[in-house]
Amino acid sequence: MLEPKVWHFHREDDANRYISIYEHGIANTLQMFALHRKGKTALLMHDIRPLAYDKGFNVIYCSFDNGKDKPSHSLLTAIEKATLPCVLTEYTKGIL
Repeated sequence: MLEPKVWHFHREDDANRYISIYEHGIANTLQMFALHRKGKTALLMHDIRPLAYDKGFNVIYCSFDNGKDKPSHSLLTAIEKATLPCVLTEYTKGIL
């Protein structure tokens, strides 16, 4: 998991908007597509994921760049990691 950095621009309003989509039953999945290094992972891991866990949702993060030759392996590994217990850091709790 990525460690929160001081330089991270927290997008709590955006995270709340994404989570409200699930709370209202509008959608049950989210896929983010953008060019490399546009902030997708940081938004998901630092803003959406902690809030989602607090609201009882599970988050699966999968980067297919890590296993271009075997994308199914990348997805299965991400699902396995998502089933492991997650502990929120005090820092993360403090920003929510």
